[in-house]
Amino acid sequence: ASADGAAIPWHRRGRWVVLAAIPTALLLGVTRHLSTDIASFPLLWAIPLALFLLSFVIAFGDRSERRIPGLAVRVRAWSVLVPLTLLGGGFVMTIVVHLGWFFAAATLAHLRLAADRPSVRHLTEFYAWISVGGALGGGIVALAAPVLFDRVWEYPLAIVAALALTTAPTGPRWTALARRYAIPGTIAVAGLVVLAGILRVDGELQPVAVALAAAGAISFAVIRNPASSALAMAALLAIVVALDPADVVRRERSFFGTYEVHRSERGLELVSGTTIHGREVPGVDTPTAYYHPLGPLGDVFGAVQPTDTAVIGLGVGEIAGYAGPADRTVFYEIDPVVVDLALDTTLFTHLERAQGEVAIEVGDGRILVEETTDAFDLLVVDAFSSDAIPVHLLTLEAVEAYRDRTDGPLAFHVSNRFFDLEPVLGR
Repeated sequence: ASADGAAIPWHRRGRWVVLAAIPTALLLGVTRHLSTDIASFPLLWAIPLALFLLSFVIAFGDRSERRIPGLAVRVRAWSVLVPLTLLGGGFVMTIVVHLGWFFAAATLAHLRLAADRPSVRHLTEFYAWISVGGALGGGIVALAAPVLFDRVWEYPLAIVAALALTTAPTGPRWTALARRYAIPGTIAVAGLVVLAGILRVDGELQPVAVALAAAGAISFAVIRNPASSALAMAALLAIVVALDPADVVRRERSFFGTYEVHRSERGLELVSGTTIHGREVPGVDTPTAYYHPLGPLGDVFGAVQPTDTAVIGLGVGEIAGYAGPADRTVFYEIDPVVVDLALDTTLFTHLERAQGEVAIEVGDGRILVEETTDAFDLLVVDAFSSDAIPVHLLTLEAVEAYRDRTDGPLAFHVSNRFFDLEPVLGR
């Protein structure tokens, strides 16, 4: 190997840091998205981590640069599916699209790193800067983003950054084509994106709007212009993520997720991810939505008539509306932000209007139930975060802990977009 001792310019070191930071940011972003809005399975994080490490193996196991142009085109083309699945999609499709695109983008970035390796004399410094980049990307997503952003911006920004770093193929044909259509193409995509925003009806994106924006992004994937592709994707993601789907009254973010209070024709609604977790209807004193007295939970309370009720998962506290003057309801809630929202009487008044005694304990519901010495007539488990399932609350051991604290029934909230949980609980 060459022992070239030429000095390494700082801009090259900066390129190493950026190329290492973006895949790490994507790793944490896709892991958070899948584990929050899709399924909170134990060890789910191991799948994207394995793909991340595999991309290193592939990139540094073969230093061929011939793969880069073709993979760059595929990354840009496949990226159009990512924002479409953010709008909605089946479980398998969402998993495959996000993990597949992440793997391709991470491999591309690491291939560019491998292609830019210096001589043997500088390899220690090279890998040190890669470590710095990895730590930087992880720190931005895990530490800075929850403080800087009130919603999940870091994952879409990492997607756009990855697209911006894709390498344009060499060759006079594609170079001339990109130069010829870059400016008019950018103007066309901007028009499509604006039109897509205008075509939102009642706060909801219409299929034609999504199709128009996607067509613009695909057009740039076809002409293989990385800067324009990144611009088009940024605009498409802005429509999906940035534009509020309703009149947002309040927005909060914590370690456990993002929360929005929407004002709709039905009243105020607490939304986490893609799911409504409680509602306040003006002039209605009874629980609503999932918790309505004519629904399944109303049947349970009517049959049991509990005086002591434990609830894992607070939401906006609607279940407290079932308590009589002499009854007690204990809520176990892991996120203090949810507690603040539920107690804000300018938004929700269920806890304030509750006739019985209401207690709120902050912490993991399963642990708090195991630690308490109280006995309950009814225990309700409703602790979903968006559509993610807190699996540790649905295990045999967890149910045994619940049974130790109540002689009455257990009520589980099992509605879910992706999974049929009833047979799981039945077993």
